[in-house]
Amino acid sequence: MLRTLTIAEMLSAPLLITLILTFLLGVYQVIRDLRTLSSNFSDAEHGVGDPLANLGPYFPNGRGLDGYLQAINDSFWSYADGLRMHHVAYFFQSGRDQFSLPYVLYVFGETLAALRWGVPSDSDAAKQPLLVRLMSQFERFVDYLHDQLHWPSEMPAPLSFDDFCAAHEGAVETPDIWAARFLQLSRDMERLAGRAGIHDSQEAYARYRLWLPFAYRCQCATSAVSRDLDYQPMLRIRA
Repeated sequence: MLRTLTIAEMLSAPLLITLILTFLLGVYQVIRDLRTLSSNFSDAEHGVGDPLANLGPYFPNGRGLDGYLQAINDSFWSYADGLRMHHVAYFFQSGRDQFSLPYVLYVFGETLAALRWGVPSDSDAAKQPLLVRLMSQFERFVDYLHDQLHWPSEMPAPLSFDDFCAAHEGAVETPDIWAARFLQLSRDMERLAGRAGIHDSQEAYARYRLWLPFAYRCQCATSAVSRDLDYQPMLRIRA
């Protein structure tokens, strides 16, 4: 019996070591994928804090934007798939802001929203084929995080069309923080795309109604993950 146990132990030891190393390498790869994903949104020149800064080189004509979105798509798919397999990697965050999951959620969501709804719906940027795929992948990933953290999901009521028109045309300043955020995003992207001065309130209102639930979910996900990981950024990001 003792000889049998000794032989079994000798045979199982390499297998256990292999399983442990495979698990550790899998976790390490997920952390590397997060770093690769975050590198699409920050660099030494722009640093962190402004998601629109990285879109500047691709406007006003949108040249090269498809390659940028493809790089994001590849790294995000690898990270999201790896995290589902090795969820423990979720708790291993870099001490640097731009390589942490809360920052990536914030800047990734802002980038998608800016391209999808920050520009007029007839813009080439809003009709990028990869943008639709990225939106779908990102929303599925947010659903995955919601299943883990269960944050409240009561969406704020949208501004009425008349109040939105008054704020969009500059007649009044809206007290609604979400409408104000959308209008600022829209103005920033219009300037970036060289289409400033567009005052089609009905078209802008349609984009605002579609943008609101997405932007609210992004903020909820970022806040929930930040609390769960006790994320305390050293660099301030735009609210």
